[in-house]
Amino acid sequence: MATDLEGALFPARHWHALPDGRIQCDVCPRFCKLHEGQRGLCFVRARQNDSLVLTTYGRSSGFCVDPIEKKPLNHFLPGTPVFSFGTAGCNLTCKFCQNYDISKAREIDRLNQAATPEMIADAARHSGCRSVAFTYNNPVIFLENVNLYNVKGEVHDCDYTIPFGRARVLKEGTDLTIVSYLRMAPTAYEIALHLEREQQLSVEVVDLRSLRPLDTKTVINSVKKTNRVIIFEEDWRSYGVGAEIAAMLQEEAFDYLDAPIKRVASPEVPLPYAKPLELAALTGAKQLLEAINELAPHRRRYSHV
Repeated sequence: MATDLEGALFPARHWHALPDGRIQCDVCPRFCKLHEGQRGLCFVRARQNDSLVLTTYGRSSGFCVDPIEKKPLNHFLPGTPVFSFGTAGCNLTCKFCQNYDISKAREIDRLNQAATPEMIADAARHSGCRSVAFTYNNPVIFLENVNLYNVKGEVHDCDYTIPFGRARVLKEGTDLTIVSYLRMAPTAYEIALHLEREQQLSVEVVDLRSLRPLDTKTVINSVKKTNRVIIFEEDWRSYGVGAEIAAMLQEEAFDYLDAPIKRVASPEVPLPYAKPLELAALTGAKQLLEAINELAPHRRRYSHV
């Protein structure tokens, strides 16, 4: 067994010994038959000391899907080490494990051990992995906005983790706060830069990054500073994230508001297929600019020192 697995092993279940000396993994219909030191095709289960163990990390094979949380891992180059923290799962596209009855590998032993993001990052670094995939038994939904694929930004050239449940202030400001997430956050950032250049209006932009848990502290502190807030989202207006944030601010930061909370969202209609109608049905920079002009027409303009 390779030394990079040391300290990352845990006893596995659902296997049996074969008459020829190999052991067979019974988790999925591949029924991998392993000699000592070999991994299964999933790269997660391996044979060591005549038993099967969970190795907790796998290697990407290009476009691949984690079968437990159905999260695309095609962001990784072929052969890139990926630290998979959680229970079980593999990096193949067979989709056997998407059936709970077939996926007997939903073992919960690893989840019984506490692990902070820092501990996970250290373990990944020790194993030579620069990316981390989480494979929990509980349902995990991974959503991507296709319109973000062409967005460019800075990429860290060293190991790092994004603090889970912590919002990010994309731009500091004093006149107005824009709270947004996903695709609308970069749009709000560009609008804020434009307004500062052209109208000397200082707009603070908060990118939530996580919706549950929601970083209410960062949002409230921003509103305390600017006293006015716009909630900018691509979702429908009713019963959504924006409504929850508005209710939270009304309860927790009412005394700091100098104007009613303003919300910018998409019209509540089914999204049309035709491109012109689709663009008309989605909110964007135009609607945000209109909201800013309504909410902050008389605010003190930012003055350069």
